[in-house]
Amino acid sequence: MTQKEISKQYLNFLEQGDLNGILELFSENGLVSSPIYGTKKASVFYQELFNDTNNSKLSLKGVFEEAETNNIAIYFNYKWTLADNSVVTFDVVDILE
Repeated sequence: MTQKEISKQYLNFLEQGDLNGILELFSENGLVSSPIYGTKKASVFYQELFNDTNNSKLSLKGVFEEAETNNIAIYFNYKWTLADNSVVTFDVVDILE
């Protein structure tokens, strides 16, 4: 799977709230570092995020690849409807190692 394919799958799983799908992209001990949730095991982070989410709409703005390390930076807009139906919209850069 190419880095761009991984990026598109990641955003699709994130937007759909597909916990199993998104966790397939991580190693068993994969970690997520978030300014909102802190650093947690991926399975814990995404379960908490999806529990706090009523709906997500993501718009890809760019994918940046570093061939030497296989790192990917995904730049996207996140329209996040929280569980209480409040809506927050912000730009995000997720870096996948």
